[in-house]
Amino acid sequence: MVEQALAPSSTRHPNEKCPSQPRRSNSVVWGMRTLLLFLLRLLVVTTPTWAQIPDTTFLSSARADALTGLYVLEDGRVLHVVNLRDEVGGRTVLSVTEYASGRVRALYPTDSVGFEAGSGWFERNPVAFRVRFDESRRPAPALTWEEGGRSLAGRRAPLVE
Repeated sequence: MVEQALAPSSTRHPNEKCPSQPRRSNSVVWGMRTLLLFLLRLLVVTTPTWAQIPDTTFLSSARADALTGLYVLEDGRVLHVVNLRDEVGGRTVLSVTEYASGRVRALYPTDSVGFEAGSGWFERNPVAFRVRFDESRRPAPALTWEEGGRSLAGRRAPLVE
């Protein structure tokens, strides 16, 4: 009778090598699916952070501070350029708010005087508009806003303290 209990059984699970080993189930498959879903969610959450990686064009804090301020375009729209240094962990990042439309965009440096902004917050592509600052003096007295084939001049708004 003891010999019959130890003999291989045809009702044993295929993954079961001997009676002392635990039977494998679908828990391994479900565990792998759960891990995969977790990694995909992590990728989706971290993508906006990845999109904020700084460009290779260096933007010094002193230069960014000289460009920040209120500007009025020749069509009357008001722009507010700010440095997000305190909001993004000490890294120099310029942002522009166009008050007429409520658009807020990060400005990406393209060269020593030019910047471009994408169609969404911290989205560089596709490019929605370009900005060039007149850096002949500090703070910058003017800028040029290029969007949709139009180029508009803008002047720094006079602020009275």
